[in-house]
Amino acid sequence: MRNRLIGSVLTGVGLLVLAPVLVAQTPGQDLSGVWSPRRGARALNANPVELMRPSAAQEYQRVRAGITNPDEQGLDRLDPAQACFPYGPSRQLTLNRPFEVVQIPGRVLILYESLHEVRRIWTDGRTNRQGLPPAWFGHSVGRWDGNTFIADTTGFRQDTWLDGDGTPHSEALRFVERFRRVDRNTLEVDFTVDDPEAYTKPWGGKHTYELKPDWQIMEHLNCEDYLRERVQEIMKKPR
Repeated sequence: MRNRLIGSVLTGVGLLVLAPVLVAQTPGQDLSGVWSPRRGARALNANPVELMRPSAAQEYQRVRAGITNPDEQGLDRLDPAQACFPYGPSRQLTLNRPFEVVQIPGRVLILYESLHEVRRIWTDGRTNRQGLPPAWFGHSVGRWDGNTFIADTTGFRQDTWLDGDGTPHSEALRFVERFRRVDRNTLEVDFTVDDPEAYTKPWGGKHTYELKPDWQIMEHLNCEDYLRERVQEIMKKPR
């Protein structure tokens, strides 16, 4: 079993740093902590394959072709994450790895264990701005509605998958998450995929996570072997 115990000194310092933030929050508006997916607690409210427009369906079939034979063109070979590209927020929700939520003035940070990715959700009053370049994680703004934290993300690159099955999206994607701490140890995230260029109507689902107060985020790089092989190939080429 991996050692995730957090040193008592570091924990104490962290609490002192976050204390002003916690005091300023309304009771119930605290998502802080390390959260791990609860087994079997994932559900969709629709089958996205049945809602795909022709262009999205064609792309989905392309990445699904040949998955029974990994040595040929198939899912793994076409997976952007296998080439070390970021997962993006929707796919991070589906992974069986923890993440940490850190709330500071003006933003909420999500520190993902997978690929050691960091996401910034701005809470300083800014809106989703047009004109920004597309990004792997899009551009997120957040606000509180009672005890529910709503993250609204647009401005995505088209390269990412929505999940590990290769479910596609376009740059028109709007991804909305509603984080709610049901009780001290339970976090629910309802999400909606709104992408009129790829789907005939919005769809979504819910993921549930449990608090792991004695865990800390570890290092994880799933493309380490790929990078090592690429370096070896480069070093072998004549100069």
